[in-house]
Amino acid sequence: MIKIKYLLQRNLKIRLTAWYILLLGVTLVLFSICLYWQLGQSLLKQIDINLKVTASEILNSPVGDKNFLHAENNTHNLIKAGIAVRLITNEGKIWDEIGLYPNLPQFLPKKTGYTNLSYQNYTWRVYSRSLSYHHQQGWVQVAQSLQYISKAKEHLVVIISTFLSR
Repeated sequence: MIKIKYLLQRNLKIRLTAWYILLLGVTLVLFSICLYWQLGQSLLKQIDINLKVTASEILNSPVGDKNFLHAENNTHNLIKAGIAVRLITNEGKIWDEIGLYPNLPQFLPKKTGYTNLSYQNYTWRVYSRSLSYHHQQGWVQVAQSLQYISKAKEHLVVIISTFLSR
């Protein structure tokens, strides 16, 4: 009788331990998924803010004289940050561009806002905003590669999987 009672208690302890381990594992996986998603959203929001600020700086500069785009400091800083800028007419004619834009396909936006462009296995985030240039209407498009977000998320997956496998 004592052996049966001992086995039932031990079996209960094993089942409770198994449930605890399962619950802990599910919690860690859900936390990791939330962390992964939150990191991606946070980095994308940061890129969106940078693109919007850059477009505002361009629109508030003397665009017609090309002072902002081709000032040595600005060009160097934009290229170093991986930001490309293109000024286009409503008909699609390019007024000016700096950065890696010659490699990106040209498109005419329908409204102010953000668009993702895929080109040669890379995704670019493009912010488009209307502008007036030499008494013509057109667009300023500011873009940055999302490659850094992908790399950061991949690195997070490696860290999490290394942590969980221990």
